[in-house]
Amino acid sequence: MFMSKGKLYTLMFHGVVDTLPKYSIFDESKNCFVTTHDFEKIIKYCSKNFNVIRQSEITEYINSKSDTHAILITFDDGLESVFSHALPILRKYNVPATVFITSGWIDSMKSPAIFNIETIIFNNLPINLTINKDNFNKIYHFKNRRSINHNLNLIWSDLFKSRISPLSLDDSNFEFDKYNLHFNSFMTNTLWLPASWDQIKSAVKTNLIELGIHGDTHKPWNWMNKLELEEEVNISKLKIKNKTGYICNVASFPHGMYSLENLKVLDNYFTYFFANNMNKLTLDDKLIGRVLVPFGSPNSITALIYFKNITLIIHYIKNKLKKYL
Repeated sequence: MFMSKGKLYTLMFHGVVDTLPKYSIFDESKNCFVTTHDFEKIIKYCSKNFNVIRQSEITEYINSKSDTHAILITFDDGLESVFSHALPILRKYNVPATVFITSGWIDSMKSPAIFNIETIIFNNLPINLTINKDNFNKIYHFKNRRSINHNLNLIWSDLFKSRISPLSLDDSNFEFDKYNLHFNSFMTNTLWLPASWDQIKSAVKTNLIELGIHGDTHKPWNWMNKLELEEEVNISKLKIKNKTGYICNVASFPHGMYSLENLKVLDNYFTYFFANNMNKLTLDDKLIGRVLVPFGSPNSITALIYFKNITLIIHYIKNKLKKYL
């Protein structure tokens, strides 16, 4: 039973940037990125109007009789911008946050190829892209900037239907009719650069950053059987412990995808699991929902928490209008 009179809300970000790069016009790339200006407004507002708690304080808050609503700040993946842009603001307001680490991504020290193709496409229109991965082979035609968002959404949809994790693709899986990605590795989507292990370890020492598991490969967990999932979790937990000294007790699902069978397996590993778009907390299944904060979020985060659907519709319309202004 949820004993606290107040409610726990969890905000989910990917990163914090000064400005969104022009080449990143794919809607999914904007998802959960906010400007430093907006992020500071959000953190300042939350620190004044909510009890901003740590993930290690969740159970204590649940068992309390507090009337105050609580906020938990989270980031997925462990991107460099979290530590270079978000952490200084968190320190300014003494606000804690949890970063869910994709350990294999941190090991790679580079932005995933699936995001880097945006820069090549944007700068070389019109262009054709062929994707080859296992039994998947398909050509996508990018005629103009308006076609970029549609085609990139289609690529992600096609890959998921074929049970291919987009982040598993490397340079060799992409071929352009004008360029070969092998020779254009400098075309990096800076939004998705991972942090270094040293940055993460240093952030943990501030006592404001706690860590969680987001997998090692970012492959959806509902695609894995029991042994595969256990291996994925154990590898990630061990890497994080060895690199930072931190022992993770919570996890968020890569791509927000999970199954009930996953929960049975993970029950022995974690205190809580974080899922996307659920705005509730239950002790029975230990699932905590999160509010996904979009780029260009409203000045008042309250609007997103309490009027989520209306806010997202306004956000969608504003982005559409920007393309024609």
